[in-house]
Amino acid sequence: MNEFISLKIDNKSVRCKKGSSILDAALMAGIYIPHLCHHPNLPDHEACKLCVVEMLGQGTIVASCSTEAKDGMALVTNSPVVQKIRNLSIELIFSEHPADCTSCPKYLKM
Repeated sequence: MNEFISLKIDNKSVRCKKGSSILDAALMAGIYIPHLCHHPNLPDHEACKLCVVEMLGQGTIVASCSTEAKDGMALVTNSPVVQKIRNLSIELIFSEHPADCTSCPKYLKM
């Protein structure tokens, strides 16, 4: 039996299958959350930190790719603290990346 839960993301009511991640629930509802590490060929290990969301009422920031959606949750995908964390994360991601991708030693070596 498929059990569904209800939560709010950006004040929008969302229903999803129990056991879904917050990111999957949002994407299925047409709500975009930036993400890099949540790719079908990569494990969800919270590495990029771009998919963070804020849990309302708790002031807690969680990675949406690896946090299970729970019934009654209220989440915000774009608050000042979320933006600050995402900006820092992208700065860290690019801090060691060459300005010219073609000079990267991993260029075309997958």
